[in-house]
Amino acid sequence: MARRNYRPLEAENQKSPVVKHRRQTTGWPVTVKSLSVAPYLSCGKYLMNDISFFANNEYSQLLTVCLRLPGAISYDPTQRQSSVLERQKKHYDFLPYDPQIVRTQLIKLADILVENDISVIMIDNTCNYPAQHFPRDTGFVIGDTLFLSQLKSAIRQGETVALVSLFGNREDVHVLNSGTIEGGDVMLDKDIVYVGLSEETSHSGVKSLERALKKRNIDTEIIPINFSHGGVLHLDTVFNIVAPQTALIQLSAFNNSAIKRLEARFDLIPVSEIESRNMEVNTLSINPHTVLVRQESPRIAAQLKQRNMTVLFTDFSEVCKMPGSFRCCSLPLQRKSSF
Repeated sequence: MARRNYRPLEAENQKSPVVKHRRQTTGWPVTVKSLSVAPYLSCGKYLMNDISFFANNEYSQLLTVCLRLPGAISYDPTQRQSSVLERQKKHYDFLPYDPQIVRTQLIKLADILVENDISVIMIDNTCNYPAQHFPRDTGFVIGDTLFLSQLKSAIRQGETVALVSLFGNREDVHVLNSGTIEGGDVMLDKDIVYVGLSEETSHSGVKSLERALKKRNIDTEIIPINFSHGGVLHLDTVFNIVAPQTALIQLSAFNNSAIKRLEARFDLIPVSEIESRNMEVNTLSINPHTVLVRQESPRIAAQLKQRNMTVLFTDFSEVCKMPGSFRCCSLPLQRKSSF
C-alpha cells in the first residue's frame, strides 16, 4: 500500500479511525489520559476504501492492522453469570483491568508495529464494551475478503458496528449472518482454514463461512477443530500458527485425531496448561521470522529462538487480565502475498 501524508485530526472528527505510519512525525503519547484520539492523525474513510484486503496465513509480512483501545469501563465479573462462563473460568482468568494501563500497553504495541513498518488503524473506541480492545473476534480476512463475525456473547455483539460503518459498503466485505463465528477461532494456513468449535463458534457459523467462501470464489478447505473438553474460549488460546510449518499447541485441549492431523502439517511446540491460561499461546507473527511474545513467556521464547525466530517482547500483563493477548488485540487487514 502506497504511503500517504494524512491531515491532522480535527475535533469534530474524533470518532474517526486513526492511523500512524513510521514516517509520521507526531509521536505516540506515553500514556493516554482520556478516550480522545486527538494526538493521532486521521486516516479518513478514503483510506478505508483504498486498503486491499489480503491474508492466506498467519505469518506473512503484516502490512496493515486494526487495533482498538478499551472504553472507559472495565470487566465486572459480578455482572455476568452463565454456564458457558463457568466452564471457561476453569481454563482462563477473567479479572477487572485498569483501562488506563491497558491503553498504555496497547499504544506500546502500536509503537512496535509502526517501528516494523506496519500501518496501524485505531478503530473508534467509543462504544464502551468491556472486551472491545479484542477486535480479532469481530472479523477476519481470508483471501481478498473481510468477513464480519457473528459474536455469541450479548455483551460483545455491538462491537462489530464500527467495522460495518468503516467497510460495510464495500463489495469485498461479507457479513456472516447465521450461527456464531468469531475471529479467534479462525486460523489460516494457505489452502486450509482451521475453525475451532469453541464455546463461541457454532457448527452453523462454520456452515455460514463455507457458503460465503463459495460465494466469493475463495478456494480453500475448512477443517473444523473439536476440543477435548468444554470451556475453550477460542482456538487461538490453545493453538497458534507462528511461522511456516510451526505452531504452538496446548495438547490437552485436543483429542487424538486432531493432534494427529496437526502433527502431520506442523512442528508443534507444546505449551502447558498454565502457559495457555496466561495467554502465552496468543502471540502475533508480523513476518515469517518475527513474533510478538509476552515478557512472561521465556520458555516459549527460547523454543522459538531455537527455530531461528526473532522474538519481540512487551508488557501485556494488564491486557491479559482478560483472556486475550497480541493476537486477540489485532485484526490484520493486509499481509504480503508471498507464501
